[in-house]
Amino acid sequence: MNPTEMDASRPSVIEQPGVSKDTFVRGCSKGLKTVWLMSKFMVPLIVLVTVLGKTPWLAMLGNAFAPILGFIGLPGEASVGILLGLAVNLYAAIGAAAPLDLTVKQATIFAFFLLISHSLLIEGAITKNFGAPAWKLTGLRLLTSFLFAFLLNVLWPN
Repeated sequence: MNPTEMDASRPSVIEQPGVSKDTFVRGCSKGLKTVWLMSKFMVPLIVLVTVLGKTPWLAMLGNAFAPILGFIGLPGEASVGILLGLAVNLYAAIGAAAPLDLTVKQATIFAFFLLISHSLLIEGAITKNFGAPAWKLTGLRLLTSFLFAFLLNVLWPN
């Protein structure tokens, strides 16, 4: 049996048992809505950081944060992504970090840092609504992020 005959005998994705045409169309629709939602955050921030990179502003911001981020192995320019991730959400951070030329190690540290500490304003408000000590938990998340990122930076060989 040649590959063409095998493909002809296989049902298409839409015809497979358990996947109706409605399910397939609904999945595509939800996927496109998710892409649109993420694009609304990421595309403007990619453009903004790219434009900032052409001006002295990103370098000035990077120089201001370079001593702090140097402890965790990130360049100062990553501060825009870190700040957006801390204040807004992960999509904003990814959009801001995309134009930067991060190494695999730096991208991993960046991701783990924000995995622990992201959307602090929104999540702090939610935490406070539940009666938990929001400032203490926010501080703990930030401290844990720095500690984990620092350990990753020290233990990851160059």
